[in-house]
Amino acid sequence: MKILLRHITTAVFSFLLSSSALADMGVWEDSTGAATIADVMANADRLFDESREIPRGTTASNWWLRTQLVNLGDSPATQYIAVEGTQPQRVIAFDQLVDGSIREQWAGRAVSAAERSVASSSPSFRYRLDPGETRDVFLRFSAHELINVDVSVLSETDAAFLDARYNWQFAAILSALFVFFAIMISRFISTREWVFGLYAIYIALVSIGAADRFAGLYFLTGIEILGSVQLIYISSAISMYVFGACVFLIYKDFHFNGVKELLNLTLIGVVFLCLMAVVNPELAARLVGTTVGIALVGIMTMLVWIPFRARAPLSRQVFFGWSLAFVGYGGAVLNHSGVVGSIGNGLIIYGLSAEILVFTLLFFETYRLQVDEQRRRERESLRLEHTMQLASIGEMTATVTHEIQQPLSVIKLTVANVKRLISKVSLDDIDAVTERLDRITAMADRTNRLTEHIRRSSRVATDRSQVSILRDSIESCEMMLSEKLTEHQVRLDAELPDNLPSIRLHPLSLDQVILNILKNAVDAMADLSSDDKSIHIAASKASDNRVSITIEDLGGGIPEDVLPHIFDRFFTTKGAAKGTGIGLSYVKALVTEAGGAITAGNTSSGARFELFLPHV
Repeated sequence: MKILLRHITTAVFSFLLSSSALADMGVWEDSTGAATIADVMANADRLFDESREIPRGTTASNWWLRTQLVNLGDSPATQYIAVEGTQPQRVIAFDQLVDGSIREQWAGRAVSAAERSVASSSPSFRYRLDPGETRDVFLRFSAHELINVDVSVLSETDAAFLDARYNWQFAAILSALFVFFAIMISRFISTREWVFGLYAIYIALVSIGAADRFAGLYFLTGIEILGSVQLIYISSAISMYVFGACVFLIYKDFHFNGVKELLNLTLIGVVFLCLMAVVNPELAARLVGTTVGIALVGIMTMLVWIPFRARAPLSRQVFFGWSLAFVGYGGAVLNHSGVVGSIGNGLIIYGLSAEILVFTLLFFETYRLQVDEQRRRERESLRLEHTMQLASIGEMTATVTHEIQQPLSVIKLTVANVKRLISKVSLDDIDAVTERLDRITAMADRTNRLTEHIRRSSRVATDRSQVSILRDSIESCEMMLSEKLTEHQVRLDAELPDNLPSIRLHPLSLDQVILNILKNAVDAMADLSSDDKSIHIAASKASDNRVSITIEDLGGGIPEDVLPHIFDRFFTTKGAAKGTGIGLSYVKALVTEAGGAITAGNTSSGARFELFLPHV
């Protein structure tokens, strides 16, 4: 099977290069690594075996390749020996000149532009042959990690085409990756969603491999560390884990069984591979082509299969994107295991680039869905808020009616008294008249406050930038609950410092928060026979730019089995006739939306709610 795949790969590669030059090749393994070029040339006919091929995969030997160049034309011709693929070692080409001297040329990923025999992104060696000339060229491959040799002899036209193809592919893929990277960074900045930031990191890691594949990072930059095989292994391994983390974040709200465990297994494999790349690159190359590489590809396939099997939103697009990446990673594994040549290694760049295109479009769709969902939630929140306000208005109708009737009765009685006084008033009684007129004014002010509260409570709080004064909110809620407080003989105490800062929450929203908690406290103490029924409110300035508000009652507390669900929507212990189960869930939503927090617990004699709200 390996031999068949090799022949197919070689045939495809030769067709793509359209090579027209002729060459005879032979191979010799120098297991000691001590042979010199003089020894090799002197014993070439005995050493080289034309039926043998340089193995693909890992090796600790030096391998020599003998190539015979022939110019069958009638004019001088330039021929190139092109070394396809990415070699982690330097490749040296030796040939003997007319004067008997031996010339060396250098190529390979770790060779800088100044040292290369041909200033090209593709490693190649150039030779000028006279008509009818035959020349032997000896190539030495020194590898202690991965060796991967696909050698072709090209004409000058074919070599120019190969170089142009590499440059075009390099420019196109790196440009596309840069655009995708910029898109993800832009999305991350605008949404603060980590999935976009992680995928930007993933694209950057893939770009390292792309730059190395087509030009060699060391060749491009001259920075020595970028020519190391360790960097490529480490960046490739980390990219796989980052990809898995992105898939995990996409479906984090679905809580699929096994996804987190698979991601942890990926992390273990990636860390192990990175350590091996630093300590023993040769072993790392073998692991990529065998156990660890195959295991990581399998784990990632299972990770994307779980949401696909569950038919989660966008799971088909995710699975399709991974299928493209699977081709790339699979080609790299087959290349490292020696099954296919450099084309297999090159598939990783094409596969991952196609996968990145799919996922970029996927993230656009995901972002659009998130925006639509956010808008839907905002509309639902506004409807719920209005519903709660209308419910509060309905509950306080009797209270407001009673409160308005009382000052109106007082006003009517006072006016009658004033009329009687006026009919027989003397200058000595003018103070009594003034006192009654002041009482009329006070009752009118109280009525005005009640009507103003009703007006404010009937409006939706669309301006979220307004701030609230806690004391005013407590007084407003106390007025709303005055009838229930009197009926059940519940005392409301507030302990507020004078320098308490204003709260970054709309007054109506703060009223709703305080009112819902106070109503629950009154209901909890309604049926108690104790004479000591009170609600205590305390507030202070916390250290994290927040105001801490504590509300405690003496109603016996919240049952332990109820506490974990106290803020769940539609959860209630009052029964359908008394409770809807949306009061405290709505309170938590308002507090969270404002950037605050709320907790519920018990004291020795009752319930305790603690609010943390941002202040001005």
